[in-house]
Amino acid sequence: AISCLFFAKLCNVEIFPIELVVLILTVWIIYTLDHLMDARGLTRPASTKRHRFHQLNFSAIRGWLFVAGIVNVILVCFIRRPLYLTGGALTLMICFYFLFQRRQEAFKEVAGAVLYMSGVLIIPLTLFNGMVSYEKVIIIFQFGCIVLTNLLLFALFDEQTDKNDNHLSFTISFGPTTTRNVLVALFVMSASLSIVQLLWLRFALGANIVLTTMNVVLFFVFIKRSCVEK
Repeated sequence: AISCLFFAKLCNVEIFPIELVVLILTVWIIYTLDHLMDARGLTRPASTKRHRFHQLNFSAIRGWLFVAGIVNVILVCFIRRPLYLTGGALTLMICFYFLFQRRQEAFKEVAGAVLYMSGVLIIPLTLFNGMVSYEKVIIIFQFGCIVLTNLLLFALFDEQTDKNDNHLSFTISFGPTTTRNVLVALFVMSASLSIVQLLWLRFALGANIVLTTMNVVLFFVFIKRSCVEK
């Protein structure tokens, strides 16, 4: 939701509170449904605390998930009409994700990043008047690199627990060394885009500072991952 507001500010687009609530509920529903599906497939206690929480409270969370879904459907009726078409397209993408989740294997994190970016950008870009400038495209791409970095860090940290619970991930498919190499490439790419914006574009300096800070924080998490894993 905060990321959505970030891009709305960048595009000078006003977001109504009810649209933000719909986005929040939708993200929670997707996240929770994904974890419930993972927990249901386990025959023993989950290896991670978050999956174990969904496993132990499966029935209660499923009930709240149903309530959230009903509330969300009602609230959708009050959002602006232009969002219906793009929202419907995103809904189809989400359904496709859940139907073929087990077949995605190595690209689960990439699919997750695409869906996340789509959810973040759907309101600002749908309601934005005019052409999206190349400066905005660079910021969107840089943000996408940060999103993928975050998901790949999770995959790297959860390598052993994913193996224990038979969960698929990029790290499980390609190994930790390849994951680390991809992460380094993403860090370099994001840093390079920050320098390009700072030296040549000079567009949305505040946005550049925010994204650079996010990248730096993730980089320190990466190099100090042994402390995080403990």
